[in-house]
Amino acid sequence: MKKEYTVDFAATQVMTKEVTEKMFAELIKGQVLPDVRITPKSFADAVTSTVAGTGDVDPAAFADFRDVLEQLAAVFTAPPKPSEDESTG
Repeated sequence: MKKEYTVDFAATQVMTKEVTEKMFAELIKGQVLPDVRITPKSFADAVTSTVAGTGDVDPAAFADFRDVLEQLAAVFTAPPKPSEDESTG
């Protein structure tokens, strides 16, 4: 028996927009644009809060994912390391 599945793209767009706006509001927490400082921890918390507590995810695996996401964000926000040419003068 073949079942057809449909996706309501308009509803998905609205939900995605709402989640994104909520995440952004949580990230900036009263800061004035364009001087927003988003830490790796706040980024990871914002992303994972969208599914936290749903009961659909193993808590230990979810905590590991959150930690890895924070570490990944830290890599992208770290100041660039000087190249060998710059460090030797």
